[in-house]
Amino acid sequence: MKLALIPARGGSKRIPRKNIRTFRGRPMMACSLEPAELVALVQETERAWQALGKVRYGPTEAELSSLQFRRSIYVAAEIAKGELFTPENLRVVRPGYGAPPHLYDQLLGRPARRAYQPGTPLSLDQLL
Repeated sequence: MKLALIPARGGSKRIPRKNIRTFRGRPMMACSLEPAELVALVQETERAWQALGKVRYGPTEAELSSLQFRRSIYVAAEIAKGELFTPENLRVVRPGYGAPPHLYDQLLGRPARRAYQPGTPLSLDQLL
């Protein structure tokens, strides 16, 4: 059994006691609380939440085979340990074996934690 409580404000400045005032033989508040309509509202609300699905981070099973076609961050020029990442020594290119491109702007101006050779994909474990 499901129970729904609908709070109704008792005081109205324009129409005093409007929630309990009769309209077509019933209190006004009852006009919006038809049982069948309320059940339908609850069911449709639950259905909408189910349609949203669950949050999933990372690639889906179907996307795993196409990861190589995504873009990622690669080293374009030799980088010494402690040298800053710059647009000259980093590139966002394919294949997608490196860090995601949305991190590119955050990396610029940060020091490298180790030395990198050109053509090396930057991985998240190397950056964190």
